[in-house]
Amino acid sequence: MKRSIKAALSLCLAAALVFCLSAALAGCSVPATSVSLQESALAITVGSEETLTASVAPSDTTDELVWSSSDPAVATVSEGTVTGVGAGEAVITAAAGEASASCTVTVYERPDGYTYASCAIEGLEEGYADLFDTIYGGSLAWFSGGAFYVQVGETIYDYAYTEKDGEYLLDAEGFVGNILGDEARIAVQKSEVFGLGLLMITMVTPDASVVMVFNESGGVDWIPPAEEEKPVQRYAFAACTADDAAMRERYEAAFAGAEAYFTESAFCVEFSDRTERYACTRLNDRYLIEFDANIGGQELLITYGTLAGDTLVLTVVAAAQADTVVLTFMKK
Repeated sequence: MKRSIKAALSLCLAAALVFCLSAALAGCSVPATSVSLQESALAITVGSEETLTASVAPSDTTDELVWSSSDPAVATVSEGTVTGVGAGEAVITAAAGEASASCTVTVYERPDGYTYASCAIEGLEEGYADLFDTIYGGSLAWFSGGAFYVQVGETIYDYAYTEKDGEYLLDAEGFVGNILGDEARIAVQKSEVFGLGLLMITMVTPDASVVMVFNESGGVDWIPPAEEEKPVQRYAFAACTADDAAMRERYEAAFAGAEAYFTESAFCVEFSDRTERYACTRLNDRYLIEFDANIGGQELLITYGTLAGDTLVLTVVAAAQADTVVLTFMKK
């Protein structure tokens, strides 16, 4: 009987100890409050790697940092090391508990690269061949994103081209090493000889020619430069005039604090909670705008904008009774 009582007491004490330990451990957990990455956007090529560093707060958090990719077919991630798999875009996320941070990764294909090999010249002094070997020795050439690139030393030159009959015609003006003048015909051709990929740059005039040969040398770890955003001129809403007082009040309330601007094909109005885009066509000094905002409570007949100095005037004509509202925006 005594043994049974002792055994029961032992079990109770063990259960109590387990409970206390579990409670103590639960009380020691420190949840993560924030996660941050040193980059919010990243561009890499297929097969290349970049490392993202995550900072987790507080530093003594017990939450584990977990990495994930929205599209492993584009980019994978392991302990912060991002690897490009295929062309496209993926979001890399670092999460600890309920906190997380992400980075958008754009992966580009590696264009085929060609390394300078030799030069043949006709109609010029023999010394020019040595000159080209000096200029282009070790140079790399490739096509990417609608342009032809040549890296000479540390400098990368890009050239627009026109494709015709298997050739890529370049503008002679400004081409590095063009010693034949702006009238020269400069063409790039790609071919294959005994399984070896070749690229030839040919410069020709009626009196002379230069042929540079590049051998295929594998993919180029090249990321196209980001396009520069064109500055947008903004205009802030300043005043409204209308024959109908109620309509004027509605437009003033709707456009208070709004800003307007033009893009290449649209007229945009940025309100406090949204941005509206309207198709726009320029007619001489006016912009004909398909302005479908039924702010005045009436069907709109026509809207056009005019720019005069620092002022943008938007004229809105309603179909019913030909009511007209004039909105004035001032250049910021």
